[in-house]
Amino acid sequence: MEGAAGALRQVGALRFDLGERHAEIVIRDVQVWAEESDGGVSGAVQWEGSGRFLQYVDMGALPLWLAPQARAAGSVNTCFSSSRATSAYFNIKLRDPRRGIAVVVSGDCPALWLFFREDSSARYVRCCALTSALKDDIDSRLHRMGAEAGVPGPEQPPRTSIDDIVRKSQSKIKVAASRASRNIQINDRKLQFNETLSRLILGGLRLRGIPNTQNQFQRLYKMTFDAAEFAHRDELRLIARGTQTDVPFEQLQETVEVLLRLFTRS
Repeated sequence: MEGAAGALRQVGALRFDLGERHAEIVIRDVQVWAEESDGGVSGAVQWEGSGRFLQYVDMGALPLWLAPQARAAGSVNTCFSSSRATSAYFNIKLRDPRRGIAVVVSGDCPALWLFFREDSSARYVRCCALTSALKDDIDSRLHRMGAEAGVPGPEQPPRTSIDDIVRKSQSKIKVAASRASRNIQINDRKLQFNETLSRLILGGLRLRGIPNTQNQFQRLYKMTFDAAEFAHRDELRLIARGTQTDVPFEQLQETVEVLLRLFTRS
């Protein structure tokens, strides 16, 4: 069998069921083929393994130490099968190239295996065994960099790993998102206060028979709105700090009624 980059030879064979809920359904005859150098001799299958479906994964959200490994030349194999059911399973489940299938395999090749398509037009399913080798290499380099920058001996700074960097980055993102969400909530509460106050004033002026076409209407509206905001300045200050949710409707309604009685008395 010829591949785009040279000859292929079968190195392994897998089978896996679809998890506890569908353990009776088995994906059979998943042949794992690897690229071999020119002049390589094909031999017997090197290993066989059986496993269980773990979950679907987002190929764009793989951890830093897994994503390059899943795409690196030499670490990615090609899958074939003589089973129509197996071929149909992969064609349906991997129709979207953003989706991958994670399978836990035991036997001669215990590992976590990932099956995916490289793009929507790819004819063949690809697979690779995911390990922490790249992660360990990154951690080792970070440790050496920290040691070179720090003080030698017992005062050497604590070991830094890629997990620490990712965790700190995610923490910063969460803090920023939380702050943005809090600001949105505060703005929504202030907007709700303004809308409720506006409806109460407009309703009160209409009940008093003051038409919206008169200049007096606009003047009374603005005076009442400003005075009500001033009367509830302490509550609005707490809302701006995020320590109070809103001004009770009945309290705001009473404020508007008192102000309109005062301003329309004459």
